[in-house]
Amino acid sequence: ITDVEALDWKLTCLNQTAVEPLKELTKTFTETARKSRSAQLLSLQEQLQRPADQGFYFNNEISYSPYYIERVVTRDGEVHAIRKDTKTEFECSRQGYFRHPSGCNRFYRCVKFDQKSNYFTVYEYDCPDGLAFDEKVEVCVWPGSLSNTGACQGK
Repeated sequence: ITDVEALDWKLTCLNQTAVEPLKELTKTFTETARKSRSAQLLSLQEQLQRPADQGFYFNNEISYSPYYIERVVTRDGEVHAIRKDTKTEFECSRQGYFRHPSGCNRFYRCVKFDQKSNYFTVYEYDCPDGLAFDEKVEVCVWPGSLSNTGACQGK
């Protein structure tokens, strides 16, 4: 990523530090077309985190959550890629099983395939008929055995 205002569009400073804008744009779009979306996002993230003295200009107002849901796999096996700025009904700050926000008889699993990254994949599940998900023990149980706290209280 380069600040377009800093580019030498008239090519008046042809030296080793100058960047020729059209060549740079062509190179960027050619390389980007060959990369997967995930590789593009990781590359952008690396560039955003690079110190300013290494050629990237940004203000320090950039902020984002350290955790990111990369894709959701539905109960039917459909895979939905999630854009980084998209709000989802799921929250993943650690791996594990969690009650689904849309109902006590559903749950989801947060999986981190690369332990060095903050990217999660979410898998959705349903409890068998008549059962509800208990986050405390991470299994489906009879509704009467749920604790009396939280959104899905035992009855």
